[in-house]
Amino acid sequence: MGYCAAVLLAEAEPSAALASHSDNPQGNVRWGTAPLPLGLPRVGLTGLDHRGIVRPCQRPPRRTAPHQGLPMLLPSPPVPWPAPVLAATFLGRRQRFFADVRLQDGTATVAHCANTGSMMGLLHPGCAALISDHGPDSGRKLRYTLLALQTPGGAWCGTLPIWANRLAEQAVLQGWLPELGAVQRCVREQPLGHDSRVDLLVDADKQWAIEVKSVTLVQEQVALFPDAKSTRAVKHLQRLGERLAVPDHRSAQLYVVQRPDAARVQAAAAIDPDYAKALQQARALGVAAWAIACRVDADGVHLLQRLPVG
Repeated sequence: MGYCAAVLLAEAEPSAALASHSDNPQGNVRWGTAPLPLGLPRVGLTGLDHRGIVRPCQRPPRRTAPHQGLPMLLPSPPVPWPAPVLAATFLGRRQRFFADVRLQDGTATVAHCANTGSMMGLLHPGCAALISDHGPDSGRKLRYTLLALQTPGGAWCGTLPIWANRLAEQAVLQGWLPELGAVQRCVREQPLGHDSRVDLLVDADKQWAIEVKSVTLVQEQVALFPDAKSTRAVKHLQRLGERLAVPDHRSAQLYVVQRPDAARVQAAAAIDPDYAKALQQARALGVAAWAIACRVDADGVHLLQRLPVG
């Protein structure tokens, strides 16, 4: 089975999209998965019910392999999707904000694309997609939102940048970042300087300002940020470095990789050499750099494992 047909079994074989209750006690669902890169666990299987709504395969959590002494935790509960999830086929992207998709019944429609970056390596017409259905009476201009795309290697990648912030908050509160110490409070979107804001402000043994970056580009198991030149990201690193001058204040850059097929994270120097230089300078000043890989399924996005940065 090709990667684009991973969960879209009904599109090619409508009659095969249903399975009997005797074969599958969880309901009329045909289970399927796309091949994952060698060495990666098969997690996040999905199925389709008779309406094309995706359902997750229930599996016990597995321990993840640690990287270079990083903490090993069980995969977390998901940060859930904002609305019921449908399987679809991705057709193309227009004007950054519009994703053309085809529903399971063959209807072509437009979904909102919240990711305004380049989405390098993800925009393959014909690949499988997950979209949220907010209903015809939601008052939104676009009923659907693009949630995730399946890569040629079979991995699912989340496409909602704001989900990275929610995953980062979950990581702080659930102990994925022991470098923080004993966390007492975690607050979103706080002022940092006179013209900037920080994604998370954490009161722990020290006060930590954490800037969160959503990462979707992976090449040869290396997650790369940014996927396009970003003067804003460079400015954020500079602000984190300046904060270190304040006594008992610390700062960190947290990369949330919204896919499971990366082994490490590094700055995309070939795409944005200014950012790569700024990251190197910030780390030399004492800014911490952390990364967490995630997996995507029909429930939402799960924290999966810590990754090294460098």
